[in-house]
Amino acid sequence: MTDQGAMVVFLYSSSIFAINPLTAYNKTAEEAKAILQPFLDVLADLSIPYSSAATNYSSYRDHYDKWMGPLPYGHVEVESYNFGSRLVPRSVLSDTTSRATYIDAIRYGADTYGVLSAGVALNASAPAGVDNAVNPHWRDATIHVQYSTAWSNDPAQWDTMISDQKRMTDDIMPPIEAATPGSGNYVNEVDFRIDGWKEKFFGSKYDKLLEIKQKWDSTGVFYALKTVGSDVWDVAADGRMCRA
Repeated sequence: MTDQGAMVVFLYSSSIFAINPLTAYNKTAEEAKAILQPFLDVLADLSIPYSSAATNYSSYRDHYDKWMGPLPYGHVEVESYNFGSRLVPRSVLSDTTSRATYIDAIRYGADTYGVLSAGVALNASAPAGVDNAVNPHWRDATIHVQYSTAWSNDPAQWDTMISDQKRMTDDIMPPIEAATPGSGNYVNEVDFRIDGWKEKFFGSKYDKLLEIKQKWDSTGVFYALKTVGSDVWDVAADGRMCRA
């Protein structure tokens, strides 16, 4: 699907699978249906019931509002989930053995911990001659996949939520990382406890980004956890910051 110019958002757990939506830029609804049809044929061959619909909009905004809205906030309540994520290289899915290992890893999270997963399949390879700050791991990836467990802001649930966060780091994500060796993560939707963040979030671009950071923010005024230059600060449990 991605080879034909589509971006596919999908959702799955131990009990459900859904594509919502498949976005085919600059194509008609009929062309989008043709892209999806081989997948629907497989479902039919497996006697798996499904429903599908195709729409056509003149703007991406209207398309988004229909399938991911309502705008401006959308229908995904991200504050209700604890996240982990991984960029899945195309090479992992192309090889029979590595693909089976990856499938075993996602089944482990779903079956053992009730993980809900959402993915975005797309072609993010770089056009010729483009050199920018995008994490190089995106260029080899065909899927950005998220793993989530429920999150509650109820103070009475705090200890349970912290335990769930650590479970994401220590139990759920390691099999996924092992199944996708050498890949990385999308910094905006990731387990914040992850180790090796410089390579996983920024790859070979980190040193250049740090050079720019030091030029324009030499005192480190602008800070975010595990971002470029953030290790000049130590943050205490109470949030107080000191120079490392």
